[in-house]
Amino acid sequence: MHTLSCRPRSLMLALWLLFFSLPACGDGSLTAGAVSVEDGSLADQSPLGGALGAGGTGSGAGDPADGVYLADAGPLRGDIGLGAPGDGQVHWTGDGAPVGPGSDAATPDAAVVPPPPTEPPPPSAPPPPPPSAPPPLAVFFNEPGDAAVETLQTEMIRLVDLASAGSELRISMYEWGQPAYVDAVLRAAGRGVDVRIVMNGTDDTIEPAIHDALSAGLGADRLTSCPRGACIGTGINHNKFLLLSHLDDGSLNVVVQGSHNFKSSQNWRFNHLVVVRGDNALYGEYRSYWNDLRAGQQSLDYYRSFTGDSGVKGYFFPRASGDLIVSVLDNVHCDAGAEIHVAMAFFKNDRVEVADKLRALHDAGCAVRMVFGNYPDADPDQASPGADTRAALRGMDWVVYDLPNVTVHSKYMLIRARYGEGAVVETLVFAGSHNWTGAALRRNDEAVMRLEDAASYQAFLADWNLMRSRLP
Repeated sequence: MHTLSCRPRSLMLALWLLFFSLPACGDGSLTAGAVSVEDGSLADQSPLGGALGAGGTGSGAGDPADGVYLADAGPLRGDIGLGAPGDGQVHWTGDGAPVGPGSDAATPDAAVVPPPPTEPPPPSAPPPPPPSAPPPLAVFFNEPGDAAVETLQTEMIRLVDLASAGSELRISMYEWGQPAYVDAVLRAAGRGVDVRIVMNGTDDTIEPAIHDALSAGLGADRLTSCPRGACIGTGINHNKFLLLSHLDDGSLNVVVQGSHNFKSSQNWRFNHLVVVRGDNALYGEYRSYWNDLRAGQQSLDYYRSFTGDSGVKGYFFPRASGDLIVSVLDNVHCDAGAEIHVAMAFFKNDRVEVADKLRALHDAGCAVRMVFGNYPDADPDQASPGADTRAALRGMDWVVYDLPNVTVHSKYMLIRARYGEGAVVETLVFAGSHNWTGAALRRNDEAVMRLEDAASYQAFLADWNLMRSRLP
């Protein structure tokens, strides 16, 4: 037999040459050259990198125990791998199935059995929807019955607990006597929230134990007590708002404005809370106002009004002249169906001009309905409602909420009427810390919001109706 030694650079090249060029290698047989094959492994002693053909160790002798064979069922059958199945070696058939010990194909007549079909996996359940984003505007109410309720306290503490690490929390608060708020603020500070607080400066509104706990937990430099009671005015810092720059629920620039002080007695009072998220302009105005409160620069002509990105308007006091509420009522048109609802903790004699305007609107056909808090005082000018305001409202629909333990502490007015130059009926809510007193207008640090959306109006109206339904 004539043999021709071919030395390709790789096994793939060798196979390619073998398939296409075998006749060119002499008489059709192939020897791999000096190749040693031991125990079924290839010991490469030539560029071929293995043993192809019938040869043993470095020879053309056909000893199958020395080699690894490829038995091709195709055109090359008989030219490569002359060893037989069952010789203890692993062979490869032309269809790619292994032949050797432990293989079904090791038996000449065995058929390759495909694996049984498998059931397709059940369709995966759709991923749960992402949590819904908090609404940009939300309102809450404290509505006590025979027992105190903590609706607003719970919501404010929940928001403080959501303050993200590295965010800022700014508070301006008139009264503080409830330790639960202290605990929430200190938890926030422990997470890395930058907490700073402005407080009313009179001794009877911030309990000493509260002040001491905040000072010890935050640092005295994080607390500001207004020097005159008020920070900007000459009365009191009657504000009740929180500013949170970033919450873990994704909310940014959150303004929390209410009528609720940080005292447990407030849970026995009707109160309201407005939460506005993501209104950068509104947040910026409140943040600037808070900075002015902290700076303590006195100005009895501080009054500001502004409109946020969402359409929510804001007003800051004290105001040297004019009356916001009278100006608002001047814009109301008493067409058929026009109505005004008031829930006001204090309505004193020094705001009798507001009472006179409400009387005029009532006489012009507006439906005016009012609920006032019960805060008697030996001084007629300090009683609420004052004698002068009562006289102006005589014969109109108003009541004093004087049930045991429970009264009104909210400060809001609702208007459903054609307003100003507009030709359509609007629904407006004016709500905040501002009572209808001369001090709230001229001397106190106060804030009011104006909401224009129908949903907020309906929520406030439902609160008013519930309040009124509790009375004879």
